[in-house]
Amino acid sequence: MRLSKTFALLPALLSGCVSGALVRRTIVEAGGLINSPAAGTTVASGATFTSSYGVRNQCHSGYSPVNFYLLAGKPSTTDVSSSGTFTDPLFHFGNYLVPNFGLPAMSNPPPPPATFTMPDLEGVGDTEVHFAVVETFLGCPPDGHTEYGLSANALQYDA
Repeated sequence: MRLSKTFALLPALLSGCVSGALVRRTIVEAGGLINSPAAGTTVASGATFTSSYGVRNQCHSGYSPVNFYLLAGKPSTTDVSSSGTFTDPLFHFGNYLVPNFGLPAMSNPPPPPATFTMPDLEGVGDTEVHFAVVETFLGCPPDGHTEYGLSANALQYDA
């Protein structure tokens, strides 16, 4: 391409850069591994179930924030908001902080518990629900931005 044609295209290529501030899109990808509850597990309302999540720690942070949810449908990466949450979960078990690299556990927020209690989902009968985890990847290269990881297992809710 001739140099004159290149310069002729330059204003069109740069017009998006000067029209306003750049907006960082939310990056959501595969998260860690839900070891338990296993997919297909039946959990009754009010019952205690084991929970174990292996963090992915995509950006090699000292601590990995994780949030545990119960959802009506199978989540996709587009369901995660720009703040790393779901807009309409059936239940939010809470936010926790997983220490990495042998660092000590923090108390606020604490590490995830080994068990959760299945809530009474009022108005929901025996049906499939999804146990979902959103992991926050902090300080991602090259500029220290935040990304999210999503993992989910389908469970059978027994009302």
